[in-house]
Amino acid sequence: MRKLSLIFLVLAAAVFTFSCKKITNPEPGPPLIKFKSFSVVSETEAYLHFTFTDPDGDIGLKGSDTTGAFAYGSEYYNDFHMRFEFKNYQGNYIDSVWTDPFTLQKDSGFILYRIPYVQNNSKDKELNGEIIIKLAGFRPASNKKYFRHKFYIYDRAHHKSNVVFTPEAYFN
Repeated sequence: MRKLSLIFLVLAAAVFTFSCKKITNPEPGPPLIKFKSFSVVSETEAYLHFTFTDPDGDIGLKGSDTTGAFAYGSEYYNDFHMRFEFKNYQGNYIDSVWTDPFTLQKDSGFILYRIPYVQNNSKDKELNGEIIIKLAGFRPASNKKYFRHKFYIYDRAHHKSNVVFTPEAYFN
């Protein structure tokens, strides 16, 4: 009986030791984004849906993140960057940059947003999720029938994600 108890104790200790998963925090790095869908609702409204994985889990900005590197006008004030591209007559995609006819100011063609802050309380810092962005005025000129968007995000540590392209879209 004593031998059976000892075997049971050793077996229980082995199960306990090998069943515990050690949580490891990966090295900080850039988020990885993947296109999921682009849905055109009307000439002035569309939805972009994409997924993300961030190894250090620092996606999104707080409302108070408006100073220093996150100050208005800086590269990191907006953590979502999207640019409209249209297909020219030669079949090549060109970044859109246009001039406002009323103010004569050039527009970079960027659509910028601030992804809301995500509180990550888990021991494993990797964060996965999905983001859906409602795009108003996603196509700056109605004479551009074939177009696509390229987009990327930044995390709070200023790591830039991969650049992703939406599939070619046609809207008459």
